[in-house]
Amino acid sequence: MVWGGAVAVASIEEVKAGINRFGQETQQNVAQLRAIHDSLEQSLSMLRAVTAGTGHPAVGEAIARMEQVRAKLGEASQLALGAVEATQRYSSGF
Repeated sequence: MVWGGAVAVASIEEVKAGINRFGQETQQNVAQLRAIHDSLEQSLSMLRAVTAGTGHPAVGEAIARMEQVRAKLGEASQLALGAVEATQRYSSGF
C-alpha cells in the first residue's frame, strides 16, 4: 500500500482479510461460471435435439464449438479454485 509516497506494509490481519475476500468473491464467480456451464449444456442439448440426423457440417461445427466453450468454462473454474487454494495455503503460513 502507498500513502503519501510512503510504502505502508499491510498487517497480517489485513492480508488474511483480503485473501478471504478474494476467496469468497472467486468462489461466487465460479458458481456463476458453473451456472453458465449448465445453461450452455441445456442449449447444447436443445441444439442436438433439433438438428438430430442432419449431419450438416455447420451443425457439427456449432456443436464442436459449444463443447469447447463448456470445456474451457470447466477449466476456468478449476484454475480459479486452484488460485483460491494457493492463497489459502499462503495465508495459513502466518
